[in-house]
Amino acid sequence: MSESVHASIHEEVTTLCQELVRSLKSVALYRHDPRRYPELLSPFYRGLHRLLAHHAPLELSVSADALLFHDQRVFEDDTGEFRLCFRYYNEGIRKIIFHEGVQLDELTEFIELSLPKLNTLSIDLPPGHLITSLWKAGLTCITYEQAQQLKLMPEDRSA
Repeated sequence: MSESVHASIHEEVTTLCQELVRSLKSVALYRHDPRRYPELLSPFYRGLHRLLAHHAPLELSVSADALLFHDQRVFEDDTGEFRLCFRYYNEGIRKIIFHEGVQLDELTEFIELSLPKLNTLSIDLPPGHLITSLWKAGLTCITYEQAQQLKLMPEDRSA
């Protein structure tokens, strides 16, 4: 990929993530009315749909406080009480992948599961609930990669 094409796509992804912040803030304001979530997420969805038409899949790496596209920060986690990136990171999600064909209802479900204050069932549940919820949802066009778990071996005490 040429430098100018990469810069153009990076700019598009950054703009898309700014739309995500606006959409999340709107959802937070109307959290009491889940029927409005699709409407509130529509601007982000339209931008995502346009981007995926020429750059699919869209892979975003997850750090504790940001989403990254090709190792450059495109989303700073200033979403207030939600702390979206930290939640993903804490649950072991290291990459979120949006595939062509994602629908608004799938995106809405993904966001609802991701934000604990919206999904009242997840507020007091133990770590790992997000991964389980995403797996149970069976999302086909929004996937994720988990961190590899380290296996601790018992010390060799034969010496």
